[in-house]
Amino acid sequence: MAFNSIVFLSFFLVAYAIYRALPHKAQNIFLLIASYVFYGWWDTRFIFLIIIATCLDFTCSLIIHNGYITQRQRLTVSSWTVIGAFSFLVVQWYKLGHGLHRSQSALGQLFSWRMGWILFFIIAFLTLIMNLFYAKISLIEMQKKRKIFLIVSISGNLAILGFFKYFNFFIGNIAVVIRSLGLNPVNLHLNILLPIGISFYTFMTMSYTIDVYRGRLIPTNKLYEYALYLAFFPKILAGPIERAVNFLPQIIEKRKISSDQIMSGLHQILYGFFKKVVIADGVAKTVSNVFGATYQVSWIDAIVGILLFTFQIYCDFSGYSDIAIGTAHLFGFDLMRNFHFPYFARNPSEFWGRWHISLSSWFRDYVFFPLGGPYGSAYRWIRNILLTFFVTGLWHGAAWNYILWGLYHGIMLCVHRVKESLGIKKKRSKNPLKKIISILFFFILTSLGWVLFRSHSLGQIKAIFKVLLFDFGDLKLNVTMPTHAALLGLPLFVIIEFIGYNSHGKRLDKVLPMGVRTAVYAAMIFLIILGMANVPSTFIYFVF
Repeated sequence: MAFNSIVFLSFFLVAYAIYRALPHKAQNIFLLIASYVFYGWWDTRFIFLIIIATCLDFTCSLIIHNGYITQRQRLTVSSWTVIGAFSFLVVQWYKLGHGLHRSQSALGQLFSWRMGWILFFIIAFLTLIMNLFYAKISLIEMQKKRKIFLIVSISGNLAILGFFKYFNFFIGNIAVVIRSLGLNPVNLHLNILLPIGISFYTFMTMSYTIDVYRGRLIPTNKLYEYALYLAFFPKILAGPIERAVNFLPQIIEKRKISSDQIMSGLHQILYGFFKKVVIADGVAKTVSNVFGATYQVSWIDAIVGILLFTFQIYCDFSGYSDIAIGTAHLFGFDLMRNFHFPYFARNPSEFWGRWHISLSSWFRDYVFFPLGGPYGSAYRWIRNILLTFFVTGLWHGAAWNYILWGLYHGIMLCVHRVKESLGIKKKRSKNPLKKIISILFFFILTSLGWVLFRSHSLGQIKAIFKVLLFDFGDLKLNVTMPTHAALLGLPLFVIIEFIGYNSHGKRLDKVLPMGVRTAVYAAMIFLIILGMANVPSTFIYFVF
């Protein structure tokens, strides 16, 4: 279920009322059940993938830290795995009227009723074998055991992610190479449905075991606590990619919901809905007209489409993060900030400290620094930056346009770092005009980068840049205009962002006088109601 739906509103109100009436331990168990219901609303079969990831990393982290896993814990993990396999691979929930379970092919026949039974027996058999061989595993030398189970955790998670997200991409590119040699390869393309949120929760599971291995985190002994860390419903679909070192203590310790948390939560939820419903959904049709055009777009069409997509993707994704963080606040949890006014950045380094912070910091800590970071020769740190941004682009999707987008930002960051290393970097001017010019210049560079991200193919990228370069001055506007809500909301959005940037992210109620902020909140609510008349669109990052 999506945040911008009546179903979610009903789900949230019921879940929140029950949650507030329960004691701490029961709250955690209830939140886990509610999170599985929330996720299973898309497709109940994919709950099993979360259960597999949960059991895998819970087991690996305990063995990495303690050198063993108790018999009771093994029984719990085994039960979760087998019961999960039966419940979500065998049971046909859609026939019982529960969950959507409406996707026609998540690996098509793989999750059919007959194959569900086969997979269930395979998983039950493997679970039994692992328990029988546990005695021999426990005899392995500690340091070797730690490395083995770290590799098992990482390779297991990447195998699941790679299969569902990248199988067709790599098979397709291999087929192209084979055809170029004059051969006719067998068609191995599979009709795979990408499990929603898999890229986000996979990175959470990997960071958990890596942090345990590095000694930065003591793993929890309770499976349901780790399961809740992974499946907590506000963040499971599109982040933030929360670290266990920050989130797990909030699960374990008793939570107190303060009035300030409630106010902060309501503020972020309202602003998140404003950004999503009013801005992102309001300009979506115009953007689609440009990037899905069957005719030759004009220069002004391309400019409008690029600029509006620049706002759309920010408002769509940061809107989701705001709603997720605000919802978590109402439950007494503090999620990390995911966006910090990125379009006010003056260089690529600053941009990536403000844009999708949970992802950029993840790649920094688990890819860039393990590669060697900014240390060593210029060649090495340039290589490390480009490799990191190559993976960043690939994370966003199995397509070359995402890889090019990642490398585009990587090259910009390399150029920026080279300038700094050569001493070309100048002291920041306090002149407001120069500051505005530098912000606008990098905003233009960022917007051009979004062409790579939004385009459907390499051919479309080439066509759009050809229009930008050679059709300059063609001011014939052919695209559909944004909705009235978006046209009215964009100036208000820019003002709110400017106030937030200058106040270092303080809430409006902490900055504006009561009368002014009341008017701003009233305007947002009015525009949300106006924007809800349009057909809601899915959050963009759900496909990643």
